[in-house]
Amino acid sequence: MLCPDEGCRATVGGSVRVPQVSAVKAKTFKLRAVTKELARGQRAKIAVRLPATAITAIHRALKARGATSAALQIRAVGAAQNATSGRPLGAPQAVDG
Repeated sequence: MLCPDEGCRATVGGSVRVPQVSAVKAKTFKLRAVTKELARGQRAKIAVRLPATAITAIHRALKARGATSAALQIRAVGAAQNATSGRPLGAPQAVDG
């Protein structure tokens, strides 16, 4: 994440979709949004953490050769309250086992 012209506040959130594996139903896990303040010209990585239950479900699905998918949303609000949002460039849309 980079705010080249002015300081900004960046928020990243999203969800992970895990398919049905044998008797366990498909489920979508919401990711808790993470917010970080950035100074003008500052570059930062923002890590979004998965709940332990989501990690277990993802491991189970990948072991069973299932495909999981993640959707991330990024929103940056500048000092002048102008906002931009979208999908991160180069972000994976699906993870295959």
